[in-house]
Amino acid sequence: MKTVPSVTPEQMAKIDRIVENEFHVSPVQLMENAGRAVAGVACSAFRLPMRVAVLAGKGNNGGDGLVAARHLHNRGAEVSVVLVDKNLRGLPLQQLRAVQALGIRPGSDLKALGDKPDLIIDALLGFGARGPPMGIVARLIADGVRLQEKGVPVLCVDAPSGLDLETGKWFSPAFRGADVVTLGLPKMNMVGNTGIKRLFVADIGIPREAYMRIGIGVPALFSDRDYIEITAQHALGI
Repeated sequence: MKTVPSVTPEQMAKIDRIVENEFHVSPVQLMENAGRAVAGVACSAFRLPMRVAVLAGKGNNGGDGLVAARHLHNRGAEVSVVLVDKNLRGLPLQQLRAVQALGIRPGSDLKALGDKPDLIIDALLGFGARGPPMGIVARLIADGVRLQEKGVPVLCVDAPSGLDLETGKWFSPAFRGADVVTLGLPKMNMVGNTGIKRLFVADIGIPREAYMRIGIGVPALFSDRDYIEITAQHALGI
């Protein structure tokens, strides 16, 4: 079994900069790969859920979720999008426009969707989130958790909203007990975390050489598929 290292949020931020500046892989490429990978995990792990609710934050994590929404729509799912903030900028705005061009009209209230979705995709907060969720983000998490308690599965993009990766502390509300598809490599305090149901790590096109720039050796993890499921044994290499 291959040993899979974890990275801190600070290390991941450095890697993102290295990938763009030294390896000329743009953020839009990474976002497209990330969203497509999330859609792939959703279809494989949940057998193409027909009704998907994507909760999208205002940052790049939300952009990843919007890309996933587009790809799930293309695969035949009925996709709804709930936005934290409709006044997006940069790449998330670009992805929002692509979703809107498909006829998907984002809302701001998960409860307004009516019937329970088959799957919730949590793309609210990224790996750099600190402290407890606040405001509309906290409300959307709480609404999602209520559906989760009724049996609706949740797939979190990169990190579960409500988990502080730096400290490992779970706040309230939080998507505990959800599946997580993390991007590139697992983040610290994820592997073996009892609050995470299943942990997948997805290939988004980060060169292994980029990790080597900060002294992290990464084996070829994605030799036959774009994502793998990670267990505590992967961290130990046994």
